[in-house]
Amino acid sequence: MKANKGISLIVLIITVIVMIIIAGTIIISLNDTEVMNQAQDAVDKTNLDEVRHLANMKWAEAFVDGKTTIQELETEVLNALYAKNIDVTQYAITITTTGVEVELKDSSSENWVTATVDGVPIPKGFVASGATGENTKAGGLVIYEGTQAVTDANVETAKRTRNQYVWIPVASEDFITKFVRKDFVNATSKVVNSLGTVDKFWEVVLDTTTNMPLTTQNTRYVTYRTLSEVQSMYESVKKYEGFYIARYETGIDAQRTSNNGLIETNIYSMMGKIPYTYVPWSTSANMAKDVSGAVQIARSMYSAIDTSDEYGVVSTLTYGVQWDTILQWWLDTNAVASVTDGRTFGNFNDHVITSASELNDGALVWALTEDETGSYVSKDSITLTYPKELGAYWALSTGALKVAKINNIYDMSGNIWEWTMEGYSTTNRSYRGGSFHSSGVNSQYPQVITYSPSGASNRVGFRIALYIK
Repeated sequence: MKANKGISLIVLIITVIVMIIIAGTIIISLNDTEVMNQAQDAVDKTNLDEVRHLANMKWAEAFVDGKTTIQELETEVLNALYAKNIDVTQYAITITTTGVEVELKDSSSENWVTATVDGVPIPKGFVASGATGENTKAGGLVIYEGTQAVTDANVETAKRTRNQYVWIPVASEDFITKFVRKDFVNATSKVVNSLGTVDKFWEVVLDTTTNMPLTTQNTRYVTYRTLSEVQSMYESVKKYEGFYIARYETGIDAQRTSNNGLIETNIYSMMGKIPYTYVPWSTSANMAKDVSGAVQIARSMYSAIDTSDEYGVVSTLTYGVQWDTILQWWLDTNAVASVTDGRTFGNFNDHVITSASELNDGALVWALTEDETGSYVSKDSITLTYPKELGAYWALSTGALKVAKINNIYDMSGNIWEWTMEGYSTTNRSYRGGSFHSSGVNSQYPQVITYSPSGASNRVGFRIALYIK
């Protein structure tokens, strides 16, 4: 019995010693963690101060140089930050005509994907459609902005009141063969992808080892902001295996009749809106400027520097690589037999509309007169005469033509040309898809029209693309 008591006492002493050692280790660990947190806080504060200083300095320089609009000031400030490889998504940046504010974002809320439906990631701020024909990846899964569920019962109202986007899948094995373009180094380069080859068009320069965009490119034609944007877009497409495209051409509430220099504040990707035309790629003919035109407007829809973090996406003007991927997807899913002739499914001057029943309810039509004046009227208006014959110029509201829906995307072939991020040679930007004023033959690929970045027309608008953060 004495021996047993002795052993128990020794065990107790050893146990106490071990507990003291463990407790000391925990205290040291806690102290180390606190020290590390304090060190990280100091680094974050230093970085924040540096970003604030640079942002304010560039804002002041831009203002002194006569740049007084928010679009101009934002471009100058963000280009300066991107040029220093600063990840602006870590900061809440507010740029106004009176100054710029920079704060650190709370990273704890960064849950950008809230659900997965049929293998498609659904970003924060949107819901997947539950309506028939809109809820499969193969057929073009549609998401609606907002939280209310979309069903067969309310889908027609939702189409006209909520922004919509369609998922474009890019399987990992297709990323290089069907998404990545090759060798866009200079004006004599070629667009080479699964659809074919087109001379002298370029968009990004790729690292041949990683097949990702290089960060060191010719900034005479590409801004630092675009370089950062295309890097993020490519990384997102690779990570999530796809991207979203606006279901409709960018729409507005009222018809524009000229390029008056004003930016429309309310823009939509929904059915029944007037196409946003008379918009330049940017207000500058300089290829390396992207101010106040379609590029800047597209970026403002869901900004990379959004201070609220309400949405899990970033919006951009559609890239040429995205456009070509959509065409290839149409072919892969047998949605169309050809992407070189859109006369049967696009609103071109050689597409015949026999009756008002071929247009969706609420559709608006602008039947151009010889001097191209006039305004949009109801499809049932007595001023219109059916059938629309070959050669007639009818511009339609967004999503008006029923047969123009391919994998749930409307009017990518015809109605109005759409600016892209592509460049041509050293002086022009490009637009794609054809218009009501053009023929449907060779309407998609390889037909790509080029125009001065500052040019604007009643036949040219744009479409927004989204990548998940």
